[in-house]
Amino acid sequence: MSDNGFKIGFVGAGKMAQALAAAVLRGRLARPHDIICSDPLSERLDTLQKQLGVLVAQDNQEVFRRSDVVVLAFKPQNFPQAIEGMETVVRPEQIIISIMAGVRIGRIQQYLPARIVRVMPNTPCLLG
Repeated sequence: MSDNGFKIGFVGAGKMAQALAAAVLRGRLARPHDIICSDPLSERLDTLQKQLGVLVAQDNQEVFRRSDVVVLAFKPQNFPQAIEGMETVVRPEQIIISIMAGVRIGRIQQYLPARIVRVMPNTPCLLG
């Protein structure tokens, strides 16, 4: 467990997820072994693992099981397929942060009975 007491997961390991994970590490909110990422593209996982030293998973369920905070960092057109089956592993006390444009909190809660937060990071976030 990290010094701050929580683990962070990213479902989706694209550029925005990478920028957010890097910011979390720079801000010392978590250590690399407290962050786990999943993505269907293994090269994205390899990049994050090499550049940031974070844990990676091929399975989104593993991210949900091992995280206190889960960031939904995939394209909105991949919702709800990307979280299919997660209702069996999501916990009510988990915080789910969505960066998906156009997918409302109520819709996410239909699939994930947890505490949902929606944020809209923008291009400057990629620069830190």
